[in-house]
Amino acid sequence: MVKHITDENVQELVDALHLDYEALLERFHFTIGGKSLTREESIRFIEFLRTELGNQTK
Repeated sequence: MVKHITDENVQELVDALHLDYEALLERFHFTIGGKSLTREESIRFIEFLRTELGNQTK
């Protein structure tokens, strides 16, 4: 079953980015093009988001 991304989903993820990797990986399932990301890919994606969002506040 494909879960559609909503603004609420995005906001929930952004609000949770301060959590550690394990908590985020338990709470969210990351996919691209319907393909599940590996644990390592998911962590790189989380790091990307943290970096990009951190750059917006500078």
